[in-house]
Amino acid sequence: MSLQDLKKQFIVQESLEKIDIERQIMRVVRFCQVDAQGHVNIKTEIRGKLTAPQKMLCILASRYLGHELQGLLQEEKTIHAEVNVEDLSKMMSEKKSVICARAKDLKDSGKIKADSGIYQILPHAIEDIIIYLESLEANNGG
Repeated sequence: MSLQDLKKQFIVQESLEKIDIERQIMRVVRFCQVDAQGHVNIKTEIRGKLTAPQKMLCILASRYLGHELQGLLQEEKTIHAEVNVEDLSKMMSEKKSVICARAKDLKDSGKIKADSGIYQILPHAIEDIIIYLESLEANNGG
């Protein structure tokens, strides 16, 4: 293989971040969607199979991806990557105390950052929750 062939395979012209965001959105859209205001809807067939921390990660991942997609499209960012405890409580149908306790666990495990009731997923944790959602789908015959 020539150096030019290696270069074509190794140095890509498109942003790797853009490629990764697009790939993750194509995978996660089967499980949830985000409206223009940032409300995340986890599809019914998957919602009941998720624990509170998994729902939180799904919501935070969706918000992060929606926010990044708007940035890549150079649109006004109406979807924020961060989610406050009140919004998580509404989207998850959970008490704020449950949200805060699970958020502490997720922060301690290095999956989210948290500051004064505002939460954001760390990018490396997005792939983990997508893989988990896909495993649920695979175990149920897709």
